[in-house]
Amino acid sequence: MNSQRTEKHLSRSPAVSVIIPVRNCADTIRESLQSVFDQDFSDYEIIVVDDGSTDKTMDILSSFADRIKILRQQGRGAASARNLAINHSRGRYLAFLDADDSWFPSKLFLQYDYLEKHPEIGLVYSDLSTFNKAGECSSSYDSHHRKVYQGRVFAELLLKNFIGTITVVARRECFDKVGLFPEEFTHSSDWHQWLRIARYYPIGYINIPLAHYRWSESSLTSRMEVPYPSRLRVLKDMRRIFPDYFRKHPSLFRRAISGGAFRYGYALFKNKDKRAAAVQFKYSLKNNPIQWKSYLFLLGLSIPPSVMRGLVMIKRKMKLRFMPAE
Repeated sequence: MNSQRTEKHLSRSPAVSVIIPVRNCADTIRESLQSVFDQDFSDYEIIVVDDGSTDKTMDILSSFADRIKILRQQGRGAASARNLAINHSRGRYLAFLDADDSWFPSKLFLQYDYLEKHPEIGLVYSDLSTFNKAGECSSSYDSHHRKVYQGRVFAELLLKNFIGTITVVARRECFDKVGLFPEEFTHSSDWHQWLRIARYYPIGYINIPLAHYRWSESSLTSRMEVPYPSRLRVLKDMRRIFPDYFRKHPSLFRRAISGGAFRYGYALFKNKDKRAAAVQFKYSLKNNPIQWKSYLFLLGLSIPPSVMRGLVMIKRKMKLRFMPAE
C-alpha cells in the first residue's frame, strides 16, 4: 500500500494509532516521522505529543500538520505524553515510537496482520536493530543480548523486561482493561504497562527486527544506574496489584527482586560506585542466596584493580559471560 492515506481512511477510525512523545528532538523527529510515512500500510493516524520542547521541534512538527495530529503539554514526561495521545486516538490498535528512533517499512503491516490472525493476543512485539551517530547498525538485538518469550509470559517478564516499547503494537482493549501508563514512574512505566497487560493476555512476538533503536550518549543507557530504583519499585507495585498471584509464587518475587538488585549493582559497579554496588549485591543475595553473580561481583570489589584487569582479560579470551543480560 502507498503511505498516502485515502479519503476513505480519513472518514472513519483508523486501524492503528501511532503514538509519538517528543521533547527537544529537532534533529531526529523528521526521520522518525518519515519511517511511519514509508510504511507498507496506510490505515493509520499519527499523534505526536510535544512535551515542552525548547528547540525547533515544534517548527518541524508544524510542517507536517496536514499529516499528523499535534498535541502539547509542559514537561510531564513520556508516560503522560503517551496517555494524552491515547486519549485523543481512534485506532483499535496502538503502536509506539520514540522521536529519536525509527521503523522498518514492513512493521505496521506485519504486526497488524499478526493481531488480526491471533485475536487472543493482547500485544505483539518484535526484535529490533540498533544504530549510533556514526550510522553503524546491528542486525539483531535480541539474538545477541537477551532471551525473549511469547504466550503467557508474566513470570518471565517479571524477571526481566524483554519488550522494546518501540516494537509494540497493542490492542486498545488491553488499555481499557488495565488502564494507561503509570505516570508516577519516571522510568520503567512501559515495563509496568506490559506487565499488567501480560497478566491478563498472551503476548506475541515476531522474530525479525522491525524497529531501529538509536544509541546515544545522551540516552539513559549512558547512565546505566538511573532507571534501576524505578525498576525495583515496579516489582513491588506488581506485588501490590496482584497479591493473590504472589502469595502463590513467593519465590518468583524474591528472584525478581534479586535479579533487579544485581543489575542495579552491576550498573553502579560499571560507574565505579563500589560502595553503593556492594549494597545492591548484598540485597540481591538476601532475596536469593544462590544468585552466584552477586557473589562473584562482591569478590571483585575486594580484588586489587591490577588483578581484576588480568581476570577480565582471561574472561574475554575464554569468552565467558557474566553480564546481567544473560
